[in-house]
Amino acid sequence: MSNTPSTTKALKAFPRFSLARSTPSLWRVTFDNPPINLIDPVMIVALNDLLTEIEKDNRVAAVVFDSADPDFFLAHYDIAANQSAFDALPVARSETDDRKAGARDLAHRCIPT
Repeated sequence: MSNTPSTTKALKAFPRFSLARSTPSLWRVTFDNPPINLIDPVMIVALNDLLTEIEKDNRVAAVVFDSADPDFFLAHYDIAANQSAFDALPVARSETDDRKAGARDLAHRCIPT
């Protein structure tokens, strides 16, 4: 049984996960990297691409992350994986700039309870 809503409008496959745009404002990311959803460089590059898509679409209000594997959400980082996929990532301006921008972005996206 899937947790994906039946109203899913668009499904996009990334390496290691899929994206379902249930509505313009609700997206669902399902991790699927058998056998135990290891985090590897390919997944990190794909997550960077996903974040870029999210940042470009101001209609996105929530992103739900789940797993295709009922026994594992995400496992550890695969240190034995080929690290060359990281070459596709953009170079950060600086750690300080990125932390400030991330904190500012997080503060704007927080939903009061």
